[in-house]
Amino acid sequence: MSTRKIVLSAAAVLFILAALFIYPSINRPISAEQSKFTGNEDHKITLQEAMDLTKAFQVSASSDAVIAHYFGKKALEEALAQPGCTGLRMYYAKHKDGSPTLVIVGVDHDGDDMTKGITLQRTIPCPPDCPEPHKLKHDNSFATLK
Repeated sequence: MSTRKIVLSAAAVLFILAALFIYPSINRPISAEQSKFTGNEDHKITLQEAMDLTKAFQVSASSDAVIAHYFGKKALEEALAQPGCTGLRMYYAKHKDGSPTLVIVGVDHDGDDMTKGITLQRTIPCPPDCPEPHKLKHDNSFATLK
């Protein structure tokens, strides 16, 4: 048997093995359990949906209620950069004086909080630190929806 026939035969065997073992695993449907907490979830909504959601909260809140919390980019990037972190979980929380806040922890691929990792809280609340209505169009500022 010539070298060319041996190479072609080996290539054919490799192609068949790939077709039998690799291709089915690529096209296998992903179960709901496998697809959770990958870091690739799509959380995007339209601006109008965001405005409707925030307005629904704001119309029922008192005029001095905290309606938002700011976290800096560096802190969020550091939390996301932890080994094994696929996303962030945000918990509603309260300070000792009763004022609302958020606590953010990293989440691993199993959906577990990364309790030994970075935890974030020291937010900048709105109000008092909200966008100024004159700097943003009224319909694009979540802080001016009331």
